[in-house]
Amino acid sequence: MKLFGGFHGNRSSDGQQPQQTEEAAAAIVPEPERDPVPPAAEPDRVPGENPAPAADAGQEDVTEEMPAEKTEEGEKAPAPLPAEEKGPGEAPRKPIKSSAEEAEIEEIIAAYQKKKKRRRLIALIVVILLAVGGVVLWRTTVKPPEIVQPTVKPTAAPTPAAPTATPDVTPSAEETPPPAEPTPAAERQRRENVYTFLLVGRDQIGGNTDTLMVGVFDAAAGTVDVVSIPRDTCANVESDEAKNETKKISAVYARADIEGLTAAVADMVGFPIDCYVSVGVGGFVSLVDTIGGVNFNIPHYMNYDDPTQDLHIHFSAGEQYISGSDAIKVVRWRQNNDGTNYGDIDRIQTQQNFLKTVLKKCLSLNNLVTNLDDYIKIFQDNVKTDLSTGNMTWFAKEFLKLDMDNVRFHTMPSKYNDMIRGFAYGTIYVDE
Repeated sequence: MKLFGGFHGNRSSDGQQPQQTEEAAAAIVPEPERDPVPPAAEPDRVPGENPAPAADAGQEDVTEEMPAEKTEEGEKAPAPLPAEEKGPGEAPRKPIKSSAEEAEIEEIIAAYQKKKKRRRLIALIVVILLAVGGVVLWRTTVKPPEIVQPTVKPTAAPTPAAPTATPDVTPSAEETPPPAEPTPAAERQRRENVYTFLLVGRDQIGGNTDTLMVGVFDAAAGTVDVVSIPRDTCANVESDEAKNETKKISAVYARADIEGLTAAVADMVGFPIDCYVSVGVGGFVSLVDTIGGVNFNIPHYMNYDDPTQDLHIHFSAGEQYISGSDAIKVVRWRQNNDGTNYGDIDRIQTQQNFLKTVLKKCLSLNNLVTNLDDYIKIFQDNVKTDLSTGNMTWFAKEFLKLDMDNVRFHTMPSKYNDMIRGFAYGTIYVDE
């Protein structure tokens, strides 16, 4: 039986649609329009039940009751939905935690905070140990070279004078003079914080030294004094005249290597050498190129060619840009093709001025930061030294404090055109 008739209802026996009564028409109430709800959002409903009313937006969350279950004893009380679940269209509900759960969570948080503090404490201890270890390592490795004290040569005891005639009267004990104390050998002690070094520029061919300088670094005063030794200076070394060997200081390196040269220079200047640095031609060229070349005042017109060395020097006098390959030509020049000879002393002056220009640019803060790795590589590939890494680090640190006005150059005082057994030598003015 249908409550309301319609076009699909029963027809009368004559096939005519029955007319609706006024009561039936009045019973038809149009349903209110609803927003379309996706099928997935439609809650499952038991046929015949009214849909559950939607919760108001401002109403507090309440526990939705499940339909009562019928048993033999009667209806059972509806079971509440779990707290974490939500009904259709409802906002999620916060779970209600028991005091035991809250205590457990607090205990977990406290344990985590304790573990986090312990990790921070361990990290702090590690940082402190590394810092202390770094300071200890710095102090034990970054240090100056050992100062070499002069070797004291024992002096011969004075020969007693011949006795005179024996006196007739023997002097009494009171009149006998006490025995004289033996005179100790003259000892010289080096000053503290003053270090000596030998700087050698190896020749491009032949194994000789083209540049030889002795430096004295006074770390307390912040000064460096460098003395250039002319290459033809006569040295007190062994030589074989049959092999046409000379006693020139520039030839010692080829026969006795750097250790023999260091000993010969120490004997010449009269004080020990603490360390040496020997630089090849390639290292000098690379260093000048690394700092981007320098602007240098060429002191003379230079015009010299030596095909045997593939050496060609052509520069006008005056200030100009000098690259690495140009630099080695400038510091080696001493004569022109027309026979004009400026000699070794003039060349030494040019070398000193050029080296000071290069050092000033090398030690600038910008070049140190930018080219430090290149400096290290050039040093490793082209330099021979008895300095340790810690020694070199110490010198680098101290040199950064230098004022270039306190870097002074000198030349060994000598008679530069002396002749010995047919060879040209420079003989030192010892007193000077």
